[in-house]
Amino acid sequence: MVFIVIFFTIVFSLNCFAMKTGFITEEVDSFIWERASVFVKDVAETKKTIALFSVSDSGMMALGFRDSSGNFVNIYDETGEFQRGVSFHTPGSYFLGWSDDNLLIFCTRSSWILMIGEDGELLDVRRMLDNRENSIHRNANYWRVTQRDIDGITYRIRKDTGLLSFLTIRYSVAEIIFPDGTVKTVYDVSNLHFWRMHIRAICAICFVGIVAFILWKTVVNALKKELKAGQRMAFHDPRAQR
Repeated sequence: MVFIVIFFTIVFSLNCFAMKTGFITEEVDSFIWERASVFVKDVAETKKTIALFSVSDSGMMALGFRDSSGNFVNIYDETGEFQRGVSFHTPGSYFLGWSDDNLLIFCTRSSWILMIGEDGELLDVRRMLDNRENSIHRNANYWRVTQRDIDGITYRIRKDTGLLSFLTIRYSVAEIIFPDGTVKTVYDVSNLHFWRMHIRAICAICFVGIVAFILWKTVVNALKKELKAGQRMAFHDPRAQR
């Protein structure tokens, strides 16, 4: 009887922590676990634009950020309350998913899939196979996902940078819309992003204007020199004097 209880306990534990990705995967060598450095933080990212978004079946929301300083994920519960942050380093880009309430981090360059538990523990690491089936699954379920509806609740991210929204692929607002129409803003850097985008646009316009002015002055000066050279040649040409 004891052995039966132990057996079912082990099976249940394995099932709880089994990675569910929808991808065709394979096991990885143990040294990759050592290279997969993941750090859990109690402080949320508050100033970066949103690059990635994923919502679990239970309503857990993950917002992904990436820049030259590294990668960071904010995790919120179904009501939009911040739970924890996850910091990690991986070469190249990544995207996010869920296996139950365990966060999945898909590293595109290395093809690793990291499964992070609710307490921040690295539960599993697998490798995605490079095949057609995985490409189709990724494009259909993870590529440019900006909204998910669960039981009448809408989780979404959106741009809020005015007329310059088409110039960026990043998002500035994450929000939850409840069935009664109430909107809860989970994350918002729209003002900061708005001014950054406009300052960059002004700098780009100024740069283009300066380059155009320099080119125009160069062309005008070259034409003036050619005109003066032509006038001197005509003045010293005896045939022109006759």
